[in-house]
Amino acid sequence: MTHILHSVRRAVRGVAAAGIGAVLAAVYRQRRLRARQKPKLDPLSFVLPLERAESHNVHLEGGVNFRDVGGYLTTDGARVRRGLVFRSGTLDSLTEAGQHALMALDVRQIFDLRMEDEAARRPDRLPDGVRYSLFPISAGGPIRTLVDFMRHIDRTQELVIARYAATLDRDRAAFASVIGQIAEQQEGASLIHCTAGKDRTGMVVAVLLSALGVPDDIIAADYSQSNLAYPVYYRDLAAQLAPLRRIGILPEDMSALLVSDPAYIRALLGHLHSAYGSAQDYLKGAGVSDAALEHLRARLLERTPPGAAPPPA
Repeated sequence: MTHILHSVRRAVRGVAAAGIGAVLAAVYRQRRLRARQKPKLDPLSFVLPLERAESHNVHLEGGVNFRDVGGYLTTDGARVRRGLVFRSGTLDSLTEAGQHALMALDVRQIFDLRMEDEAARRPDRLPDGVRYSLFPISAGGPIRTLVDFMRHIDRTQELVIARYAATLDRDRAAFASVIGQIAEQQEGASLIHCTAGKDRTGMVVAVLLSALGVPDDIIAADYSQSNLAYPVYYRDLAAQLAPLRRIGILPEDMSALLVSDPAYIRALLGHLHSAYGSAQDYLKGAGVSDAALEHLRARLLERTPPGAAPPPA
């Protein structure tokens, strides 16, 4: 869970300054021993089959976890159009060929969900003419995040599910702003990304697909595809986590936070439905108008005329 990891890294300095690192490290060691007794997770075991005819993963040189979120059937028989909304991880290593690929896909709007310091440290490399917008989605206060992580390292599923629900509640305005702007876009495609392209991006895409009427099980299957990129962002995060070794936190102990477990997104959608009624109600409560939601559906969904064959996946 990369936005949790970002807060954990930021918290280390504060913990050391407060003189409580030794206490937290002792608590963490006890929890970690229990966690290590569990079988190691295989990220590929969490990948669910898609109902689409073909993979929507797209090779983007220098990119990671880049794919189209179109092609899914909705509960009323429409299909999400391909080539209009993409999702990915960080774009800071995008090569010239990768930038040309974005242009070929007609990507005109980038929504970056990283925090300001993340984006400043690893700025996107984008072709000229692409509109860039930063909508930071956080993991909450860094010290609280670190304490929670150390207390729940042996119960990571519980931790991630709680954090997802808290993010949905706390960052409702950012979710609504991104989806509202996609609804207003007249031409070209949009790209939503964070660091690994799985947690913050996964949550926003889940709300978007739910608002379009895509069933929860299909949304969970889409989310699970991020496990295919696990080796790439694990290597990246392992290097970034080196400073945490001084309080006994090792990358392998945190690997469970990097898995895209479909249970996480199912729990998020369950919270969305129980707390807000629907994705549409969630967005409307944050200022997205009925007209904008109608335009979103009109632009992103294609319907089969009576008697015609269904649109291809």
